[in-house]
Amino acid sequence: LSARIAENLFETKLFQEAKTILLYADIRNEVRTEAIRQEAVKRGKKTAFPKVLPDGIRFFLTTGPEDFTKGIFGISEPDTARCTALTGKEEDLLILVPGLLFTKDGARLGYGGGYYDRFLKEAHQAPTVALAYESQLVSSLPEEPFDIRMQYILTERGIYHGHLCERPDQSD
Repeated sequence: LSARIAENLFETKLFQEAKTILLYADIRNEVRTEAIRQEAVKRGKKTAFPKVLPDGIRFFLTTGPEDFTKGIFGISEPDTARCTALTGKEEDLLILVPGLLFTKDGARLGYGGGYYDRFLKEAHQAPTVALAYESQLVSSLPEEPFDIRMQYILTERGIYHGHLCERPDQSD
């Protein structure tokens, strides 16, 4: 299913037009991202992954698996001695977001740390795409005032436009 989700992503203008893809190192039952990283690099795109810092997450540019170390919670994170932090001034970003459960209209339940919500609150106007399996879609989720809704939810069946967004044209 992760491979099908990746293929669906590659067909979108969101992916095709992005110059830098912000990914996540998948854990547990999250959609796998290694094939997306490899395809992004193959197409000449930059890739960045999050590192948990005391004040939240920060994304660092990576070039391959050798750029990672085990971080907080046992999740692979960029080795800051090898990787360069994003400046926050990058353009043409695409932010891929993990989670446990989602609604088709963009609500997201993460692991409860609020790391992504805090990051997304400050993150430019870059499009946000939650990668999910159809089995992770539910009809509703509890939401807090600080929760950030996803613009798109991408599954093995296709893409749903979430909060305040139109469905991207996948025909190009």
